[in-house]
Amino acid sequence: MRFKVKKTVEEPLCFEAETPNAMLSFNKIGSPPEAKIITSVDGVSWGPYEFGDEITLTNIGDKVYFKSEDNNENETFYIDENNYYRFNSYSITDKIKVSGNINTLLKSDDLVLDLTGRDNCFN
Repeated sequence: MRFKVKKTVEEPLCFEAETPNAMLSFNKIGSPPEAKIITSVDGVSWGPYEFGDEITLTNIGDKVYFKSEDNNENETFYIDENNYYRFNSYSITDKIKVSGNINTLLKSDDLVLDLTGRDNCFN
């Protein structure tokens, strides 16, 4: 997976296919704290995401957005090397562009900009 980061405050974390049929998932490894994430393919209509569900971006330019469930705050996505969340791509040839603000995974309706005390939240 190739990462190209674009700094924005408003846009949730977004993955965009640069090759057809690019696949990704957001996985829970071990027993990290509970996190509530919602997804969207258009940035308007949102629904719950089940960790581990595979998402196929069929066409070049297809997008999927991830953010914290509204009115929810996720504390962290990493405890230690045995308990964390991570994004996966399924093919070495998949090219997926990443943009948006990763902090929307913590809290989307009142963006968390100060990560004091959250030293390893995205380790």
